[in-house]
Amino acid sequence: MPSQNPRYGKPTTCEPCSLYGPGFGYAPPSGPLGARLTFIGEALGYEEAIAGEPFYGSAGGVLSRILRRAGINRPDVRIANVISCRPPHDYLVGAPWEEHAISCCRQYLDPVLASVPNNGVVVPLGATALGSVLNLRGVPGVQVKEFHGTVSRIDRPDGTGYWVVPTFHPSFLQRGKMSLLQIVTEDLRLADRIAQHGFTRSPHQLVVDPAVEWFAAWVRDHLARVAADPDLAAPQAGSRRTRPGGRARRRRGARAHDARAHDHTCDDHGDQHHNECPGASPHACSLP
Repeated sequence: MPSQNPRYGKPTTCEPCSLYGPGFGYAPPSGPLGARLTFIGEALGYEEAIAGEPFYGSAGGVLSRILRRAGINRPDVRIANVISCRPPHDYLVGAPWEEHAISCCRQYLDPVLASVPNNGVVVPLGATALGSVLNLRGVPGVQVKEFHGTVSRIDRPDGTGYWVVPTFHPSFLQRGKMSLLQIVTEDLRLADRIAQHGFTRSPHQLVVDPAVEWFAAWVRDHLARVAADPDLAAPQAGSRRTRPGGRARRRRGARAHDARAHDHTCDDHGDQHHNECPGASPHACSLP
């Protein structure tokens, strides 16, 4: 049982939520309104609930470390969570209250996303935030390793919009995945560059049943690029490896399509998503 009283009690608007009683504490977003970078986590831990501030505890310490490595000043960014209280025993994913609590807490998440300035950047930390920010809750096959470091776009009805660059949750790194520290740092550097300088999609091309000569020329060009920059040969964390013979592993039920640049409209709302995601899950788009 918690030994201290939380800084904030829950607002009365939380009363319909299944966590109104069993959930502990409450924390509003931190950081300046209108910040170019906004980070969205999952839920409060015990220390966050006591302090009334997102990412105040040990996971917050990891986040602060990564921000420093990426050259980002934490007081300049806005930070919030999908769930604004601490679930019982930090149990959210798979809990009987998960979907209802996430749905009720949209009343706090949506204003945070609405306050992101035009062409600002939202960084979902972990799978829960990823699904909530990109409205992919319940879509099978959505994993952070498939989306981290990719760039998506959410356009608002008024013509403004913001970019989304997902990455892993700091607590995931704490649970034995500190090898991902540099990868998460690079994801945050990418988000910061986009927040400062904008984003232009790289050119893409879909070739169906290429001729042998075309493929041979592509291989020669690729090998020349690798020779010039050996880092291109290193597979990214979470990228699909190929089987002997060059056939890529495909998730059951996946449909082949050009995932390098596509537009898709989420079934749950009218906002248009534009996704630049080499390695994004095929389930993430609703192509005809």
